[in-house]
Amino acid sequence: MDVASLRYFRQIARVGSMSGAARDLGLTQPSLSTSMRRLEEDLGATLFVRHRGGVTLTESGAALMRHTDEVFIALERASLAVHGLERELIGALVIGCSDAHGHFLPRLYPDLLQGAPQLEVSLRNEPSEVIQAEVLERRIHFGVVVNPTPHPDLVMVPIFRDATELFVAAGAEPSELAQAQQQLRERPLILVDRSPQRSMLGALAEQGVEPSRVIGCDDFELVAKLTLAGVGVGVLPRRTGLDPRSGLASLHTELPRFVDDVVLVHRADLPGSRAATFVKESVIRCGRELPMT
Repeated sequence: MDVASLRYFRQIARVGSMSGAARDLGLTQPSLSTSMRRLEEDLGATLFVRHRGGVTLTESGAALMRHTDEVFIALERASLAVHGLERELIGALVIGCSDAHGHFLPRLYPDLLQGAPQLEVSLRNEPSEVIQAEVLERRIHFGVVVNPTPHPDLVMVPIFRDATELFVAAGAEPSELAQAQQQLRERPLILVDRSPQRSMLGALAEQGVEPSRVIGCDDFELVAKLTLAGVGVGVLPRRTGLDPRSGLASLHTELPRFVDDVVLVHRADLPGSRAATFVKESVIRCGRELPMT
């Protein structure tokens, strides 16, 4: 049983005539009769009583007609819903943002609320590698990640640049490089315990600097809080450390820093609905409007 057979069946029931239905459907009467015989065989039921005046539904035919109407109502609703998703700013999308750049989301969300009030946008804040993996697995539609790994199934659009560098509580930054290096030797280095941040240790070693100890954390917010409390020197994204509300300052401009590319990623086969296009353009615009640091 397929949709075409149900459509033929419904038209025969409506006009009460095999020949009239064939004419309306643009089919030959023999081919329509053959299609109905197959439908009756598939269902194991007689659907029509044939007589001189045409055809009449049997009890089984009347039952199928009720269900057929429900099927076509559901199909119409599905068609309208899909049409709306393609043409209107409606639906539900998920944006993931690296935990290093959560400050980006408050800039983005007003755009979404004002520009697409009927669009449901959920937010995820996770490490970049988690966000990229979930985009690949179709759990997240758009990801804002740092230094993503190229993948053939992903589209990657650079949106802004940041850097990873060393910070202390404002007022504790020395003017001389030697003093800054001495701080690193005497105080703990606080970082998110992942390989990109740990690469700072190798860069410092090249300058002959070995921190007294390393404190690993789960997230950048905790690194910032410990750094602000004077516990040690924090390894943080530059945009986080230089936020006027952070209370932090760069330890010294001549110490190592790493440039980070912040990139919008999505699957190459992501449907190009109006809502998806709107969200993508909003993310890119908000990212590229960020002030330089």
